[in-house]
Amino acid sequence: MKFRYLFLFIFLFIESANAQFALQDVFPNLLLFSSPTDAIIMPDGSNRILVLEQRGGLWIFDPQSPTERRLFWDGKNVVSQMGGEDGLLGCAFHPNFATNHYVFLSYTVGSNPWNSHIVRYECSVGKPDTIIPSSALDILTIAQPAGLYNHKGGCLQFGPDGFLYASFGDGGGGGDPFGNGQNRSVLLGKILRLDIDHQADGNNYAIPASNPFAANTQGLKKEIYSYGMRNTWRFSFDRTTGTLWAGDVGQNVYEEIDTIVNGGNYGWNIMEGFHFYNGTALDTAGLKLPIWEYSHTNGNNAIIGGYVYRGNAVASLIGKYIYCDEGTGRVWALTIGNEPVKNQLLIDHSNSSPVITSFMEDQNKEIYAVSYGGKIYKLISTSSVDSKEMFADFSLRAQRNFFDELHSQTEIHYSLPQSEHILISIVDITGREIQRCVEADKEKGQHSIQFNSRSLVNGMYFIKLTTNSGTLVQKISVMK
Repeated sequence: MKFRYLFLFIFLFIESANAQFALQDVFPNLLLFSSPTDAIIMPDGSNRILVLEQRGGLWIFDPQSPTERRLFWDGKNVVSQMGGEDGLLGCAFHPNFATNHYVFLSYTVGSNPWNSHIVRYECSVGKPDTIIPSSALDILTIAQPAGLYNHKGGCLQFGPDGFLYASFGDGGGGGDPFGNGQNRSVLLGKILRLDIDHQADGNNYAIPASNPFAANTQGLKKEIYSYGMRNTWRFSFDRTTGTLWAGDVGQNVYEEIDTIVNGGNYGWNIMEGFHFYNGTALDTAGLKLPIWEYSHTNGNNAIIGGYVYRGNAVASLIGKYIYCDEGTGRVWALTIGNEPVKNQLLIDHSNSSPVITSFMEDQNKEIYAVSYGGKIYKLISTSSVDSKEMFADFSLRAQRNFFDELHSQTEIHYSLPQSEHILISIVDITGREIQRCVEADKEKGQHSIQFNSRSLVNGMYFIKLTTNSGTLVQKISVMK
């Protein structure tokens, strides 16, 4: 399959700033946590929050009395203390926690080289409830490359199927120097799926029969669910649809969002986002390209994957994937489905925003952000009227999107929510401008221009409308 045909699913995207949202410091009197990496809700109906600290502290507190916190597990003498991207990285409670009291932690151990571990613990039943240190059962151990302090992944989530999903980065170093992302005989650069309710082949887990390489005899790792991941720091399941969403941290230029499927190859290090990194068009057959990417412009540098919003407090966000950038603190909402893909900028205070390391959902499906500075914030609407439709006055549509010898001309219609400076251009699949159609100041309302494709060679292109309100893109094809 040629590279250009992998872009057929991209029809339209929208990025638009909006000032109706904020991250609210909802626990201002709570002592600061030390370099928190994640947070999770206690699955006992209490809505108590557990916060993971990078150096091994696992704290619990009650939002109803948010001035007190208690140490749920002290792992400072267990997890590695080297800095970088090691430490206590992930936590997940067993779906049957009410009866078995199992919790799973993902952390690194040792000091250059070190190992990544998934460990099962049992929690005490009485009050106060804590993790029982002596109950530790090592589920999985992965050796990490020596001298490399980054790309450890570490996210843990139970899927709707009851299996445990775990992410591990490519092992670190620029450009995946060991080729782990595409190497299916190693577990680095992957999302894994484990059956932790059974044991087989000398392991404290079994392989789900539907894992893509469960039956292989060629030495491919049977634990693999998806591969070609650079560093999937955070992933989550949509509570309504069960879709697995992942934010995969990029190399130097692009961050990406993927919806993960069984056996999918997400391209690293052949691709970075939609772009070639260490590959050519001949290498792209069968790859699963992102549903969205964004670049390292304006200070962006690392995606923090979040959740599809399924709460009730902010109606306009229902069904949208909430994520942010670690470098700038910008928070977006991404919408996919039968409608065109839309990316909405919710919060942009990049010079003063907290450094977000993770998101969490509470038992009411509201979304919170965890900051590396030690605070927990709640995503709220600041508008008294929470509008469900924010893009009606901003649109782009070409009457024709396929051009040949007999049909080379069309009208491009667009509408503006306000008077502003606009640029309409034709770009190729790498984003390079091929033709500038119009650049001018335009009034609010409906507009159109004439477009002729005769100067374009055969291939895939995009009509790109750029304004202060955002960017719109529509795919076109030329085949003469």
